[in-house]
Amino acid sequence: MSIGSNDFVNAPDMPEGNRGLTALPSYRIDWTDTQFATELNRIRQATAIEREWFNAVPHQVFDDDAAIEAAFSQGSLVAIAPRQGLFPIWRLLDWSNERSDSAHPFNYSPPYARPEVSGLLDLVADAWYSQQDTLDDGSYYLLPVTSLVRSTQYQAALTASDGRKIAIDPATDGISSHQYGFAVDIDASGVYRYIPGTDSVVPINPHQPGYAEAEPRIIKGRNDLRTILDGLSAEQVVNYCEEVPETKEWCFHICVNPTIPTSEILQKLTNQGVLL
Repeated sequence: MSIGSNDFVNAPDMPEGNRGLTALPSYRIDWTDTQFATELNRIRQATAIEREWFNAVPHQVFDDDAAIEAAFSQGSLVAIAPRQGLFPIWRLLDWSNERSDSAHPFNYSPPYARPEVSGLLDLVADAWYSQQDTLDDGSYYLLPVTSLVRSTQYQAALTASDGRKIAIDPATDGISSHQYGFAVDIDASGVYRYIPGTDSVVPINPHQPGYAEAEPRIIKGRNDLRTILDGLSAEQVVNYCEEVPETKEWCFHICVNPTIPTSEILQKLTNQGVLL
């Protein structure tokens, strides 16, 4: 089946006070400074190969959202819309130019990525979806895409001292692959559930009631995605790492290798059985 962006009404994330009961901590709330620093250093090391790739094959870095919008208009970035097996979070689906303003309550980066990322997501989502079971009521799960291209301005704001998040700091660590549009983050702690007959999806994650009941399927889905990405990583099609594992913010960070031509990537995907 084909999923389009108008097929669903996306439910927004619930506020902090409505989180479901779960043992998963939040790194933003529960971690010590030492835990934070250790994980940030691990991610720097895990993504170092990405900075080597982009040093070897330079690509445009997007300084601000205006540059991102210009690249989208020119076709060098494409919109990442819902599709079989995959659904962007509401802040991406509902993104508008007003959200480029850092003072906006829902300030976020735009819902775009390089065509190479979109093509990879098609194949990975299809492979993942084919391994998931439909629930008794006919509903099924979708992978939540949480982040795509980011401007240097936005990336720097993530690493500001006030409310700092675990992310590559462009001032000290080098350029993040998100700043080139070659990276995507996928939620590892939850899924979206499509409910037939309602034209809606419901987030199921540690922020939501009902998470415990769905957790076994979520764990299976996470393991399935990890297996797919391990195969792609072995072929050097992608680099990936799991960020802040065992927390409510757990995600898969995935970067498409910009040094491999698209035709070669397709062959490697065929070799791994992802492209059927």
